[in-house]
Amino acid sequence: MRAERLERYASRRGEVVANNYELNHVLGVGGMGVVYAAVQRCLDRVVALKVARPELLADPQIKQRFRLEALASSRIAHQNNVRVFDYG
Repeated sequence: MRAERLERYASRRGEVVANNYELNHVLGVGGMGVVYAAVQRCLDRVVALKVARPELLADPQIKQRFRLEALASSRIAHQNNVRVFDYG
């Protein structure tokens, strides 16, 4: 099952998200989202990009949870926390 999910999301490699982030390989898959290594094209840097799993995008609660997660994470400054640079 895990390999099938990774393969499905890996097929998005090369896709550009939000006209700025070029997806590379899958770093992980969770209950709500998929984390990719990506290139932030405007700054030419490698980032981790979390996107909602496509099958969940129609659910407004998922969009709200993503927003709240981004807000909460952006307010935490700690060496063990990922910094949030963008949301949308």
